[in-house]
Amino acid sequence: MVQAMQPIIIPRKEHRISRKKISRNVLRTLYRLHENGFIAYLMGGCVRDLLLERTPKDFDVATDARPGQIKRLFRNCRLVGRRFRLAHLHFADEIIEVSTFRADALPEESETARPSPNNHKPRHLKDDS
Repeated sequence: MVQAMQPIIIPRKEHRISRKKISRNVLRTLYRLHENGFIAYLMGGCVRDLLLERTPKDFDVATDARPGQIKRLFRNCRLVGRRFRLAHLHFADEIIEVSTFRADALPEESETARPSPNNHKPRHLKDDS
């Protein structure tokens, strides 16, 4: 049985990311997912760029909502991909990619499954502003 990892919340005073540096469309996306009972986080290069005080070229979101659930929440949603369905939220000036959390197969379930290179818990940033 796979045990779910609990996020480590990094308080706002311990990181430099402010909501003011995040696209309004992304914030609305995160808020709508949360308001509908889903977990959602910024992920990928945008987080790296924000930590380095750079302007991200795009924003990606990861959530526990399934692609069909995302489509029902957002009129501007187009589902893409065959093997791994992604939701693209189309706004006038940007497209936000929303993916669903995935778990790797356990080694005994798959011969090709490889253990994680590190066993660190994911770290999540919290912005109180």
